[in-house]
Amino acid sequence: MIKHAFFLFLALGLATPVFAQTSSNSETAAVAQVADAIRNSYTQGSAKFTVGSLAVTTSDTKVNDLLAKLGADGSWPDIDYANPDRSAWPAAQHGNRILQLVIAANRAPTEERARIMAGVHRAFGFWIRNDFKCPNWWFNNIGVPKTFATAGVLMGNELMPDEKTYLLKTMMPRAKIGMTGQNRLWLAGNTLLAGVIADDFDQVSEAANVIWSEIIVTTDEGLQPDDSFHQHGPQQQFGNYGLSFADEIVHWSDLLAGTPFAMPAPKLAIFRSYLLNGLNWVVWRGAMDPGACDRQITPDCQRKKAANVASAMSRFARFDTAHAADYLAYVARNRPGATNDLVGDHYFYRSDALFHRLPDLFLSLKMSSTRVVGTEIVNGENKLGYHAGDGMLLAQRTGDEYHDIFPLWDWKKLPGVTDAQTPLPKFNHTFVPVDFVGAASDGVHGVAAMNYERDGVTARKAWFFGNEGVVALGAGITASVAAPVITGVNTALLHGSVTGERLSTDGQGRVTTPGFVEHDGLRYTFPVSENVTLATFNATGNWKAIFNNASTPKTNVTGELFSLNIDHGTHPADGTYAYEISLAGKGPGAVILQNTPSLQAVRFEDGVFGIVFEKPGTFSQDGLSLATDEPCTVILDAPAKKLFVAEPTQKLKTLTLIFNGATHLVKLPETGAAGSTVTVAL
Repeated sequence: MIKHAFFLFLALGLATPVFAQTSSNSETAAVAQVADAIRNSYTQGSAKFTVGSLAVTTSDTKVNDLLAKLGADGSWPDIDYANPDRSAWPAAQHGNRILQLVIAANRAPTEERARIMAGVHRAFGFWIRNDFKCPNWWFNNIGVPKTFATAGVLMGNELMPDEKTYLLKTMMPRAKIGMTGQNRLWLAGNTLLAGVIADDFDQVSEAANVIWSEIIVTTDEGLQPDDSFHQHGPQQQFGNYGLSFADEIVHWSDLLAGTPFAMPAPKLAIFRSYLLNGLNWVVWRGAMDPGACDRQITPDCQRKKAANVASAMSRFARFDTAHAADYLAYVARNRPGATNDLVGDHYFYRSDALFHRLPDLFLSLKMSSTRVVGTEIVNGENKLGYHAGDGMLLAQRTGDEYHDIFPLWDWKKLPGVTDAQTPLPKFNHTFVPVDFVGAASDGVHGVAAMNYERDGVTARKAWFFGNEGVVALGAGITASVAAPVITGVNTALLHGSVTGERLSTDGQGRVTTPGFVEHDGLRYTFPVSENVTLATFNATGNWKAIFNNASTPKTNVTGELFSLNIDHGTHPADGTYAYEISLAGKGPGAVILQNTPSLQAVRFEDGVFGIVFEKPGTFSQDGLSLATDEPCTVILDAPAKKLFVAEPTQKLKTLTLIFNGATHLVKLPETGAAGSTVTVAL
């Protein structure tokens, strides 16, 4: 056994020890301090709270119900222990109930505690005798060990010898430290819990060091240089692994504070940046962006995940007191009826995702590329999400626009996406197989581009985000497949009436002349003639089509939808589209200047230009001239005498811009900063 922290760091290959050497007595005291902190965190405060994803109620009614249903053999008859479901494994509920009872026992008077603990030991014994395993390794190595080890710490001296032996010799060895990213963090947390149960200072020290070692900026899995989070390869995971990462770091920051195992000071700024410059941007009025939820599209997922972020922010505010106001601002702005005070444009260049926040409008763009996975199917989750990373553009004003809409969506007509109406293919991971995907941002405006190629459809897609909303342009739309090609404008829940102006239809709901449509506080402006289909209808669907596990609701769901799409017909050749999304009563906020396969450009309402150069060329307007020798995205702010440029392929080291005859050699960011925006003074 490694006895001291200095040698522990040598063993881990780290240069400087975080924890000082201590005597055996002080080591024991330090581990006891952690044990006390864990017990206090679960046994104080409200009788209703959550432990990770576990909703805990320690009311007498709930406890008595669990004990009444507990069989003589220690099983619960309503749990299907034989069900092998990989994502909602029913047998895991057995450990959750044990933990719930242990928490209740720690809150109960002595006599009541004895009654509850008798049930705990009976249930614990049933699990030991069966040692259940799930086909999904995650439950065996992470989820179940975490639950049982937490219960073991809370049980303290009441942990029976056979229970302790099972935990330390059978269950917890499966949870040994390994893997990467959030999985590694979970395993380190489990190892720390086992160390507390074993009263092993060295094990707790090692596990704590691994926990804090995951707070590192990397281009592998984990925290990215742009404050996004990757897991399962280069894939944005804000609402899944990234949310668990935030919860776990906050959890251990709180529990280990004031002990020899506390978070090292240099890690604080890195994690703070992830919360405030990462997660902060992807929640709007108490609802997480559906694209940020990624594969975990389940009932009420947007609200639940936003609440989990609020919990992390609130708890970390108590730890990082110097910045408490910043974390609590998140909580305040996501209360019902609150004013949004986080305004601006933020592009996550490592994750091909852009978030644009106005005082009363939230816009999100989710793209993918050869560098970034768009989405995934894992354990039967996200079965229809094939196109979710294909330029999905979502607009929210209240945060309720997409609430539980997902079984009702036509996933071949996702908002913002251009694709042929062919059957969804089977997939595991999916992405748009092109390099030219990226955006320039000056913090106020955003200019994004995607040279789309997917399943026989090609298009040059661009988005221009400004002070009024977003202009979406498409050019060069061509398809080799014999199926209609559709660009989704929006499909949202129907809230109130639909109105419009200067709209001429052909009798089949298709808009054929310029005009606009307003619905639910949003305006959709079509500045040129488009073959737009507008429909409101009642839809029926089932969550089983979205995710299929033991927790999937079995009954159908219905809802009224508002759907607006652009129909390019079958076999379009060099087709185009143009539309703007803004608040009702506003817009158009930008003037479209050019929309061709080689150059797309707008002039924002404040006079700033947004330009996408699909190939080397020259943009001329209002006496200004800008030329480039390489494809790029540009924001031209002539009054401020600044250019903001990004190179979407992330392959080039330099490019040359010529503005009004003056040449500017632009050195482009590389490695972890590739694709980020460079400011050029004119």
